[in-house]
Amino acid sequence: MDTFVATIFSGSIADSFLHNDDVELRELVILYKAACEQDSFQLSSIKTSRSATLCLRELSTYLQGRKFFIARTGLVGLCPAWAAEGDVIVVALGCESLLVLHPTQNSCFHVGGECFVNAMMNGEGLLGSLGPGSRHEPKWRHGEWVPVVIKNDGTATQLDPRAGPLPPGWSVVYRSKYGEASPEIVDGEFQAQYFRNSDTGEEVWWDPRLTSENLKKRGVDMQEFVLV
Repeated sequence: MDTFVATIFSGSIADSFLHNDDVELRELVILYKAACEQDSFQLSSIKTSRSATLCLRELSTYLQGRKFFIARTGLVGLCPAWAAEGDVIVVALGCESLLVLHPTQNSCFHVGGECFVNAMMNGEGLLGSLGPGSRHEPKWRHGEWVPVVIKNDGTATQLDPRAGPLPPGWSVVYRSKYGEASPEIVDGEFQAQYFRNSDTGEEVWWDPRLTSENLKKRGVDMQEFVLV
């Protein structure tokens, strides 16, 4: 039930912040069961948080054009309504969401859109799950929401601890919205995160630990797909 409710309440899939402090999964399970019993998703008889109530009222929007699926691996999720048996779900480097690929002739694939798989939306397919007591949570940074890891000791960081140490020569730097060097958090707001190579002088925003070469060394099954 938890997995099913987490899936159908995924909202805008690429921006699903279901497991934040404002919306508790247990609360949504209770709301969903009550809505089914009353045959209405406009509940007024149950006292709950405003965020959870809004999630319930927007459920039909979340589900429009999508359908529930169970993968051969046992994972469950939401995919585009046209998806069919034999389609492939992949974690694509550079994409915020999982993708559905439809196989065509000559080992090529059509990109069918994004999909939601509970417990796979925060890099678990590449890096595994977070340790006990840790969680993902969105935080505000320079006008946008960014994923942050809350560690079991309560500290927060943009630098995902699952990826291990940075490659030789690389370091992480933070800048304020004015481009100045900065701590990671200033007045409760996260600053922009970059990576710098002291040997080459190169500076990039993508995490150098997550290149295909480094992921292969971690044992991740990396494959190339020809998209048409």
